[in-house]
Amino acid sequence: MVQQALLVTAIGMAAFFLLIPASIWLLKSVLGGEEASEPVEEVDTGERSEPPRQGSSA
Repeated sequence: MVQQALLVTAIGMAAFFLLIPASIWLLKSVLGGEEASEPVEEVDTGERSEPPRQGSSA
């Protein structure tokens, strides 16, 4: 009985932790069009790194 309970618990936990990444992947694929704004932020960070380069060259 205890072994069955542990087995059911282990299977349940494995299924639960496998569903989390699967749901995140599905949400990212569904909301993929909205993530197009993120690369714009990455470009901003690239522009921020330029002034220290100019300061070091001067």
